[in-house]
Amino acid sequence: MDYAARCVRCNKSFTEEELKGASCCPGCGTKDIPCDPKKDASILINVHDLRIMGIWAENYANSVDNKHLDDVNHSSLKELITIITDRIEVQLKAQGLYTPLTLVKELKQLQTEHPGAQLFRDGKEEV
Repeated sequence: MDYAARCVRCNKSFTEEELKGASCCPGCGTKDIPCDPKKDASILINVHDLRIMGIWAENYANSVDNKHLDDVNHSSLKELITIITDRIEVQLKAQGLYTPLTLVKELKQLQTEHPGAQLFRDGKEEV
């Protein structure tokens, strides 16, 4: 099938026909800018590189979200980073290379291995 767009949040793909008249994702309703499926790429990158980018992206997204706590129109960037890193982690797991790509996920893994571990960011418990 020839898809015209894929939602960055729900990961559903849509044809031009399905998008006619749409002002948001027909699947989940987000107004985030969709991906162009024709621009999917396969790249060679190290898992450690992805982990660094994921941790920095999550940290930045958290700071942006904190600035928009009272903005009902703000779409959570931290949630979006989690969605994207989840998709990448599934691919890594299929290759036997799984590692958490965000600090929160890494700390959750540590908390499972070491019950009682906690993460606080800006005075609020995060995990």
